[in-house]
Amino acid sequence: MKAIISDLIATLIILSIISCNDRSFQKGGNNQNTENQTISDPFIKMPEVISKPDIEYPVKMINYGKEVIVYVSARIDLDGNVNDVKVVKSKNSAFNKYAINYAYEYKFKPGEKDGKKTEMYISWSIDFKLNK
Repeated sequence: MKAIISDLIATLIILSIISCNDRSFQKGGNNQNTENQTISDPFIKMPEVISKPDIEYPVKMINYGKEVIVYVSARIDLDGNVNDVKVVKSKNSAFNKYAINYAYEYKFKPGEKDGKKTEMYISWSIDFKLNK
């Protein structure tokens, strides 16, 4: 158990450094951020998106009339499922609950450390675009 906790703490530290220093970690749009993540440790593979939902602008928010990006973070488990979603940054908090719900619909190829599947925390954007 101590080894798992130690691995999670190390992963969190690495991801914190990456999110602060690696601009590609937060660049992009169209929900592609998770595919652009990079890490300098060759023995760590970040989770990769297998499937993602079609993000639709919430009908109740149409009157807002602006595109909104909500950044979320979550734990990706050994099966590639999304857990413990939290909003990291948002231009409009009214979109947060929609972003969280969409985040849970993502499916990932799990991350790896030293060739073994491992749980990891990652961040990505949920982009709400108006259909014109």
